[in-house]
Amino acid sequence: DPVQFHTASNDENLVQGAVIGMLLIMVIYNLFVYFSTRDINYLYYVGFIASYLLFHLTLTGYSFAYLWPNAVHWNSLAISTFAASAAVFTCLFTDSFLKLRSFSRPASYLVRGMMVCSAIMLVLSFVLPYALSIRIVVAIALPITATALIMGYWRWWRGARFARFYCLTWTAILLGLAVLNASKVGWIPTNIWTVNASQIGIVLLVILLSF
Repeated sequence: DPVQFHTASNDENLVQGAVIGMLLIMVIYNLFVYFSTRDINYLYYVGFIASYLLFHLTLTGYSFAYLWPNAVHWNSLAISTFAASAAVFTCLFTDSFLKLRSFSRPASYLVRGMMVCSAIMLVLSFVLPYALSIRIVVAIALPITATALIMGYWRWWRGARFARFYCLTWTAILLGLAVLNASKVGWIPTNIWTVNASQIGIVLLVILLSF
């Protein structure tokens, strides 16, 4: 029905505008904090948020509509490129923020190895077919997310109090993805909250990590 469609479209645009606005604010805010403190963690964090923001804009079609409407070929590569970039910065931030190098060399080498794989995939995303590159990026992103969460709880369990916010953030995004998947398979009702659960999770992630 046209009326219901326009209502749903307006609601979706409102939610997406709020998510995009929050992410953009956090990019600018944390970039200023980096320039003030020169703490490399903030630079890695800005790289992650910016990569995810561009990934989200491309996935939802806003970037093709407003940022590069004539770059058809680039738009066909951008999703896997920004996803790989987000994976690279996730690994860099995890290794640096959790101080894995001084805590556990094997854990640090594992995360850095994942970073290298993500960086290679970032380069290959410009030449590989999208159907192949996106599958490889997803295959890389899932173990990276799980490893980041495990490392955080391990550091928290071993007494690193600064890791508690880190753990809450990754738990929030994983819960958001779980709710989204549950709605897709019909286990829970589909509504504006369940459909946008992953966006809610990422907003909680960037806010909590800023704390």
